[in-house]
Amino acid sequence: MAFMTGPTKKPCFFLVGEPKSGTTALYDFLRQHPSIFLPEKKENGFFCKDLQGEADKRPDATKEKLEMRSVDDYLRQYQEMGDHQIAGDGSTLNLFSETAAKEIAKLNADAKIIAIFREPVDFLKSYQQYAVFRMIEDNISLEESIRLEASRKEGKNIPDILAVPSELYYTSRAKYADHLSRYLKVFPKNQILVIIYDDFVASNSRVYKQVLEFLCVDSSHKPVFSQHNRSKVLKSRMVAMLIYKSSIGTMLRKISPKLFNFFELAYNIFFTKDAVKENLPPDLLLELKSGFEKEIIVLDELLIKNGLNSGEETLLSRWNYRKNN
Repeated sequence: MAFMTGPTKKPCFFLVGEPKSGTTALYDFLRQHPSIFLPEKKENGFFCKDLQGEADKRPDATKEKLEMRSVDDYLRQYQEMGDHQIAGDGSTLNLFSETAAKEIAKLNADAKIIAIFREPVDFLKSYQQYAVFRMIEDNISLEESIRLEASRKEGKNIPDILAVPSELYYTSRAKYADHLSRYLKVFPKNQILVIIYDDFVASNSRVYKQVLEFLCVDSSHKPVFSQHNRSKVLKSRMVAMLIYKSSIGTMLRKISPKLFNFFELAYNIFFTKDAVKENLPPDLLLELKSGFEKEIIVLDELLIKNGLNSGEETLLSRWNYRKNN
């Protein structure tokens, strides 16, 4: 299949998956491949017209992930691809967005889609911790965040800095079957590769080779495999507020993104620490797993029906949602 068509340089594959599901690591590994071009900026939200609409209703919120709106601005990223054989996009919002799949197909109907799925409860724990760290969520527990989801869908209890309220619809974000179905409606199943996060963690090299084979590029390439995007917590919430919530931080982000990135890097080095893994209260864990069981059954059926499952064992069994499967 010829990925690039015509003189316009554009992405021919899209790496989609929720945050904290391995997309950053895989994106970095793929950037090291001599035949693959990926923009320096991973997140762009260009295809997420629904999420852009949410953000436009919140003029004072931070919108760095959704500022790219014109086709010219989007494609300009790919004019630097030089002699690279193929190019890609790695924006995580493309999985959750209800419009992204159709918009991507409009740009390139031949595009290949690489979707990564992480066990829902593990994903929620890691993502909520990340949201608190980035100040788009209040300094509350996962249980409190889950309890607030209904009121947030009514427009209440939304942190001021948050541009897209639906980013905090936690249980909706883990409805993987719905997300995957949107891509299957507009792309043939042979253009879709599903990766399970557990497999990627178990063997970066094996999954990396699988992705390269799917993209039809040299699969013998060996990148530098390193840990990415480790879960962090704040040492000083006051410093974080200065960077992410103050008018100074907002102004600096707009005037000089590079300088803002420098201060953000310094902040991550000196004012954060690695998160300590904590177990959820047993009753909350049971509630979440019970709620997600039907979702995973539907996802299993969807994967099997379309030949996208990675083995004979179901996700329901792999993720320990039901005994004796």
